[in-house]
Amino acid sequence: MEKNEEINEVTFEYKISKNYSVYSVNGVHGGYNGFGQLVVNFFNERSSIPRKEIYKIDDDDQLVYPPESSERKKCIIRDIPIGISLTPALARSIGQWLISKADEFNPGGSESE
Repeated sequence: MEKNEEINEVTFEYKISKNYSVYSVNGVHGGYNGFGQLVVNFFNERSSIPRKEIYKIDDDDQLVYPPESSERKKCIIRDIPIGISLTPALARSIGQWLISKADEFNPGGSESE
């Protein structure tokens, strides 16, 4: 290509990594690191899973529900499957893209989503 040749398009080819996964996200937590990048940790929220449950067994050898006792933490778990670090400019760009995609889904931007 000559130096003065005009470039008027570029093609991006998307390749899916063998480690590609889709995560359900319920929220985000983060802040800036010492390098001025925004660190964003995405989380999925769920109730805690019991450490132990004790069930009675009836005369037909079936479990009797609910359990007689359940040992669990009394808290909400926020699993953090992924975090990203990005510049403020890229965060704005992604934010604008997300808003435009949300607006495409719900023109008028109703707050009751």
